[in-house]
Amino acid sequence: MQTLHLITTSGLELLLGDEGNDLREEIMKKDDLLDYQFFDDDRKSWELWAVKDAGGSIKPLKFLAPDKYGMTSAELFSKTVTYPTILAQVIEKIRRKAPSGWDKFMKPATVVSAIVLIILILVIGVVALQG
Repeated sequence: MQTLHLITTSGLELLLGDEGNDLREEIMKKDDLLDYQFFDDDRKSWELWAVKDAGGSIKPLKFLAPDKYGMTSAELFSKTVTYPTILAQVIEKIRRKAPSGWDKFMKPATVVSAIVLIILILVIGVVALQG
């Protein structure tokens, strides 16, 4: 049984076994079956993939025509250099959380408590010197 990789508006779904039989049958009836297949080199088998739009219709995954994107050496180099940086920034923004109320409170409280501790040590030192 082929795995069906279904791209929906909510993400990627992997339909294994009986859960995607109705969609597999619908795809198998289409005339352009090769548009829905790709060769999974890891599993050494042909797999199905399709796009399910918001209306519920199934379409093949379409790639841009080669004249819509550039593949010169300079363009490939710029993509190689910029894409990892952009991806790292996106992951950092996702992982970064807004400071909580406790974090906001602790910044001034830490400075104030350090000042109070220094003054307390000075007062103890002065009292100890006076006997």
